[in-house]
Amino acid sequence: REFPAKGKPDPALVPFKFKFPSELPSGMRLKSVMIFDSRFCGSLGLVFTDGTRNLCLVQQPADRPILFSGLKTTTDEFCKYNVTHCRVGEYSMVAWTADTIRSVVLSNLDRGQIEATMASLR
Repeated sequence: REFPAKGKPDPALVPFKFKFPSELPSGMRLKSVMIFDSRFCGSLGLVFTDGTRNLCLVQQPADRPILFSGLKTTTDEFCKYNVTHCRVGEYSMVAWTADTIRSVVLSNLDRGQIEATMASLR
């Protein structure tokens, strides 16, 4: 499920200690939070935006595979989501594991901005 959010999300949303970036590019704010079914990956997704640029940070326990299963959507909802949020070719993906958390960043920020945001998580 995905819901609008402002400020740092409640730590009780997921059963692991997630990280929140202490530094974001100018104008970026937390737009929404995604919670993935704990029977699958149990991920927490944080979606940041400034209206044009986006950064999605997905975190989960490192002992679980990266899966975006467990989402209950219709084909129409899936297509609408992709039309609204995806721009193939503009996004970079970076994945890493640290401190028992596996993280994935999907973003259309430039490489330096992505790296600065990632560094603020560590």
